[in-house]
Amino acid sequence: YSYVVGLSCEEIAPDGIEWDDLLFLARLIPRVCHNVNRVCYIFGPLVHHPITDITPTHLTSNVIATLREADHLANQVLASNFTMEAISQMPVVLIPVHFDRDAASRAPSCQRSVVLRPFCSSDFMTGT
Repeated sequence: YSYVVGLSCEEIAPDGIEWDDLLFLARLIPRVCHNVNRVCYIFGPLVHHPITDITPTHLTSNVIATLREADHLANQVLASNFTMEAISQMPVVLIPVHFDRDAASRAPSCQRSVVLRPFCSSDFMTGT
C-alpha cells in the first residue's frame, strides 16, 4: 500500500504559510518514506491527533449533495479569482476522514473532508 502524509501548521491564513518549506518537505518525504507516494496540505488549524478510523460513508443523496456543494464552492473561488484558465482540471473529492479527533475521547468519526486536486497540463499526457 501507499500512504498520504498530511501537513498542517499553526498559521491559518494562506499568505502566512511558508509554501517553499512545504514544497521542500513534499518532495523529501516520499524519497525517505518509501510507502508514502503523496503529500498534501491540511488547511485550517494545526492538526494535533492522528487519524485512527474513518467515517462510514455510502453513496446517499446527502453525501452527493455535500460533494456537489463543495465542487460548486471550489469552482466559484476559481472563477472569482480569475484562475479558471490556469488550472486544466480540479477534481473535488470527498474523503471519509474526520481530522483532529482525540482518540482518548472515543468519539466516533462522523465528518468528511474535501480534497482539491488541481492539475495543470497543456496536453493532459503530463502535468503537475
